[in-house]
Amino acid sequence: MEKTDGPPRGCQEARFQQLDYAHATLEQFLVSRADERHGIFGYRKLHEEAVVAGHICSPNRLQRLLQGLGYRSVVSTKPGYRKPDPGLPVLPNLLNREFNVAVPDRVWVSDITQIRCFQGWLYVAGVLDLYNREVIGFAMDAS
Repeated sequence: MEKTDGPPRGCQEARFQQLDYAHATLEQFLVSRADERHGIFGYRKLHEEAVVAGHICSPNRLQRLLQGLGYRSVVSTKPGYRKPDPGLPVLPNLLNREFNVAVPDRVWVSDITQIRCFQGWLYVAGVLDLYNREVIGFAMDAS
């Protein structure tokens, strides 16, 4: 009697056919949901819908299938982002990424940031000398 590893070959082929059918029905489900919504709103929510509909899959598999079909999530713009006005002039880059300066008081850089506090916003601006990275001055104000 011969020793075999695993089930007979006919059983393996039947199992592969079942997997192919499950794969095809899951793809059809994803394409139909994407067409209904005119885009994808995220693989996690689609995974929940697929599980409720009776499909057996992991979120990672669903994400791979969506990427293979060419779908990407619909991403909204971040709050506060505005595209720059094309009519504004572009200023030249005078520093040209040369941050090591040999002479003091020759190159200064500045930055401004806003910090959210309990009372409102706090705006902080600072000026640095690039020669020794010393703070030359700074200012804070609520407006």
